[in-house]
Amino acid sequence: MGPQGYWLMKSEPTTFSIDDLIRAPNHATYWDGIRNYQARNFMRSMAVGDQVLFYHSNTDPPAIVGIAEVVKTAYPDPTQFDKKDKHYDPESKPSEPRWDMVDIKYVRKRLPVTRRRYILAHELGHAWLDWQHRYMDDGKAST
Repeated sequence: MGPQGYWLMKSEPTTFSIDDLIRAPNHATYWDGIRNYQARNFMRSMAVGDQVLFYHSNTDPPAIVGIAEVVKTAYPDPTQFDKKDKHYDPESKPSEPRWDMVDIKYVRKRLPVTRRRYILAHELGHAWLDWQHRYMDDGKAST
């Protein structure tokens, strides 16, 4: 077993939010509908136990809002074969699926970590990250 991976997965909160993941059965769901080759290839590299930074995009401000974990590695995304689904891909065949998905499970919610705050954390080093982690997870910090 190799080192644990860390991945950024983004979703528009109006489509699927961290709160939707919390409400999902067993706090888990499949991550389907990805139609970007680079993202697909990243998903194919994910391993069970890898950590996911759950990122809300298309919101003000966009931010990491929680942590999830990969609980099932890449497998064919059935939406690619469903003509009624918005993610249908007529070029993809069941014998040679083009698109995959993974399953993730909620780990914890965080107060938002914006790009600016993330860059600042790396500039200040790990001591700040350790403090920020404890402070943000107790639900008292502001953005």
